[in-house]
Amino acid sequence: MVGLGVGNVEYLTTIGKKRLDSCDLIIASKRQLEDIEVFGYNFNKLKCIKKITEIPVIIDNNKDKDIVLLVSGDTGFYSLLPYIKRNYPEQNIEVITGISSYQYLFAKLGEVWHDYRLISLHGRECDYIKHLKNGEKLIILTDNINTPYSIVRGLYDEKMLDYEIIVGENLSYENEKIEILNPIDYEKLDRDMGINIVIIRRKEV
Repeated sequence: MVGLGVGNVEYLTTIGKKRLDSCDLIIASKRQLEDIEVFGYNFNKLKCIKKITEIPVIIDNNKDKDIVLLVSGDTGFYSLLPYIKRNYPEQNIEVITGISSYQYLFAKLGEVWHDYRLISLHGRECDYIKHLKNGEKLIILTDNINTPYSIVRGLYDEKMLDYEIIVGENLSYENEKIEILNPIDYEKLDRDMGINIVIIRRKEV
């Protein structure tokens, strides 16, 4: 398993690139395969998946090959690793992690993130308002339901106006956009957005 990184292949680790070069088969999503097009791999080396249940089928049909499963960013945070380990408990799986979106964003901001709570809203729910009211600072990975708009609108509706929101969109790509907003600005986020991450923290006095 190789973590692609934040998106732009320039952030792929050297060892990750070596494993992609040397393997027989790369399993990845359409977006990930588009990201590595620049490497010019032979079409026969690439397998595009639309859902995770396709992965074991491809692996089982190619048991004689050296296979890399390409995933996004950090292989240790809500990644496909637990799913693969459940399906292949006897296998020694080599895991090469990549740079996560939140690592990248905090580096761009020139800040540290060790005192933040990391939350994923990819297909799951979490009471982020409760965490904020408990004094926590949050990093939120969003999905197409729990969008930056809905999250910041939630703060506005709760009259939690003394918070700062940072939205990182299309991080590492040419169309990267990093915005610093207040809850009252929630309407600015009512639009189609690329892949993004949200940081929420109380404003410093």
